Amino acid sequence: MRVFTESNVTIDFVRDDAFSAPGSLLFPDAQDLAGEVFELNVGTHVVRAGGTTIIVDLGIGEGKTRPHRPSWHMRASTGFLSRLGISRHDVSMVLFTHLHADHVGWATLPDGTPTFPNARHIVSAVDLDGTRQRTLSAKDPASVGHGSYLDCIAPLEALGLVEAVAMDAEIAPGCQLIPAPGHTRGQTMLQVGRAILSADVLHHPVQIARPELVSGFCIDGTSAIRTRQSLLARARAEGLALLPSHFDLVDFAA
Repeated sequence: MRVFTESNVTIDFVRDDAFSAPGSLLFPDAQDLAGEVFELNVGTHVVRAGGTTIIVDLGIGEGKTRPHRPSWHMRASTGFLSRLGISRHDVSMVLFTHLHADHVGWATLPDGTPTFPNARHIVSAVDLDGTRQRTLSAKDPASVGHGSYLDCIAPLEALGLVEAVAMDAEIAPGCQLIPAPGHTRGQTMLQVGRAILSADVLHHPVQIARPELVSGFCIDGTSAIRTRQSLLARARAEGLALLPSHFDLVDFAA
């Protein structure tokens, strides 16, 4: 679904799944929201800017062992790749804003081979190093992040398909990473023109009015609030369009 168009930039969102999160889990410090249920999308943004195409984040995937998330566990065919609108062999660049299981699932196919064998898979060095260390140093590595580093990222590393970059790198002409620590230490956003793909800086629209709300999935609440407040202030001042990972575009120029 086309969600943003401006000049030579188009951005499509391809949904992979959606899930419900109780307020007590999503915003554990907000007692007034404990009884609410929040709906979150999961999927991929396809960014086309000039002659560059970037696949941003890769959803949940298929055939992955996720015993603690039944709806993610050994998913059967979803038709996701056919809905992506681009042959998997033609994809040359993938960006992981961070390495959580709901952002990397389509990095590999059910047989463990790369979904996009000709792509550079870009991620901040901070997020990659932290995820690798946290996983491999654990007593049960498969329990860390639902095992997603082991079955999605490590196979790509073994083939030399992962490119670790600075959190403020320009990954293609006019495609600029922006550091966004808080949800993870190495999370990044991507700015292309007036659009910012804001990853998990915002989990739900309620955080636009209440940026002090910290998701239960964030590793550093203080940094998450600071990043969110800074992003929202800039979006309002500059009339930016924000494309979060888990809900629809918010255009501050509208």
